[in-house]
Amino acid sequence: QVRNFKLTRSLYHVTNALAMVGLAELCWSTQDLFIISTACFSAAWIMEVLKQKSDLVKRTMFRMLGFLTRDGEQHTINSATWYMSGMFILALSFKENKLPCCLGSLALGVGDPAAALIGSKFGQIKIFGKKTLEGTSAFFVVNFLFNLLYLSLFYQLGSLQDSLALAAVGAVTGAVVELYCPTDLGLDDNLVVPVATAYIVWAFVEVTQLATPYVDGGVAPVPWLGISGSLPPEGPGIFSGLA
Repeated sequence: QVRNFKLTRSLYHVTNALAMVGLAELCWSTQDLFIISTACFSAAWIMEVLKQKSDLVKRTMFRMLGFLTRDGEQHTINSATWYMSGMFILALSFKENKLPCCLGSLALGVGDPAAALIGSKFGQIKIFGKKTLEGTSAFFVVNFLFNLLYLSLFYQLGSLQDSLALAAVGAVTGAVVELYCPTDLGLDDNLVVPVATAYIVWAFVEVTQLATPYVDGGVAPVPWLGISGSLPPEGPGIFSGLA
């Protein structure tokens, strides 16, 4: 949370996560998710190999994408590669269930930037290593609100209490994993946070037998955001011909 904060990097995280969740729920089938994540995963690791083998490739990559990288990633595996790996694991694990994948993506995409911003700018109370109470609290609050909005838009849970509980489970898991992620063991939070969050959300739904049906017609109305609802339901997907 106290690492060098880059606004452009955090904005990319947020917009990428929101775009991916929106496309996943409104445009892509689960097959699309698997194919796209596999392609991105493969491309990311190919670039990692080329980066390690060629100084020219390394310099070109960081000349073009340096504003999105952490300091020192020229010599280590890029966080985007870990993120693509996490998305691939989720698409492979939940081939017929988008909900854990999307909540895992939101945990990293909106919770982690909130923790980085608040922790680096306002963090005072250290609770684990360099991580702060302020940063971890920001992760939970922001992630919880986005989780709740996502569930309200796309799912018909049995009650508001069910929505609050599921949103909180995802946010608490993401915040705790981000806080205690064992980076000294070589694990990156861009991999661990979405995967752990998705599996805990899935386990919670399975254990509690929580029904998570989609909203009829595609999207529920949210008047305070100007969303009237009744968007078309999910189509067959862009790769439906490969089925």
